[in-house]
Amino acid sequence: MRYEDVFLLEALMLKMKSNAAFKHFRNNKILPLPSPSTIGNLTSSSNCHFGFNEFALENIENALKEFGKDDPTRYGCLMWDAVHLVKSVKLNARQRVWDGIMNYDSDFSDLEANSLAIHALVLVVGAAPACMINRIVLKAITSFYTRGPIVKNVACDGHQTNKEAMKKLQVTAKDQSKVKPYFLHPMDPEIKIWCFFDVPHLLKCVRNNLLTHNRCQYVSEIIDYKHYEKLYETEKNNGLRMCF
Repeated sequence: MRYEDVFLLEALMLKMKSNAAFKHFRNNKILPLPSPSTIGNLTSSSNCHFGFNEFALENIENALKEFGKDDPTRYGCLMWDAVHLVKSVKLNARQRVWDGIMNYDSDFSDLEANSLAIHALVLVVGAAPACMINRIVLKAITSFYTRGPIVKNVACDGHQTNKEAMKKLQVTAKDQSKVKPYFLHPMDPEIKIWCFFDVPHLLKCVRNNLLTHNRCQYVSEIIDYKHYEKLYETEKNNGLRMCF
């Protein structure tokens, strides 16, 4: 059976999301899914590498080429996050390179990458030091702009390196009289790119701070962790669901 490219991609996504579901649909002939070996050959033939995905950028460009610059369809949000990696080095026999070494690809040839990788920076539309993050973000925004999409805002977690990157992009909220939550688009200074720290990480920071110090201040009021303990005990002993 010859499969269409779109169907193969959907089959691959299904196997990645749930291998059990993939086996169930295939073994019970609910869907004419390809064999695991076909999926394996598909993934092994993909040339995975560090840096920006030119194939994805080309497809984004083709999808948006009919829309004008002011069309909201081209507007989007650039998000990034750091993924922790386990230190290890192994030989990639197919590409004849060592996997596990820091790699900035050819986008930043001036940077030395001669140590083990411990993080990978993933952008969506390695952790890098703050001086690198702002450069990678600007490179991504520029790459998107030349292919069609126009980034209107960015979002990341509140890690210290991200805060330093925001400073290098001249984004600041330290002085309440000079709040500047945006920076100008590198390809079009008339476009403001607004910056956000994502809410789940902000809530996690509040939780961790409360667990560490037991008490914190909010709008001149004191929040005490013992109140949460009392609420939990009340819900536990009386069968209530006040916590929800």
